[in-house]
Amino acid sequence: MDCDGFLVTFPCYCVENQNRDGGAFEKVRQGLCALVVLTDEDLLDRYVQERGLEGSPVLTIADADELVELLDRLPRAVALVTFYPRPGINRYFTVPDARDSLAR
Repeated sequence: MDCDGFLVTFPCYCVENQNRDGGAFEKVRQGLCALVVLTDEDLLDRYVQERGLEGSPVLTIADADELVELLDRLPRAVALVTFYPRPGINRYFTVPDARDSLAR
């Protein structure tokens, strides 16, 4: 998947949120969150370690169809997708833009 010049490969990963009903979310600002998608196991390991999430369940997303299913289940407040967020270096994509890119 090419998302505005950012290549997403599969499988990719999401650390499950506390409700275990989808991926972890990063707060962007009041009332708006982004789904965190990690594109390889090294990024997954770093993300988990940086945030103290060791032992958290991980969703493995095998293909574009599975990612679309996850995007379709997101709560309304999760309107963005980000790939390996880092302080000051986040790239956000709207959920509709990410879905459109997956359809290509």
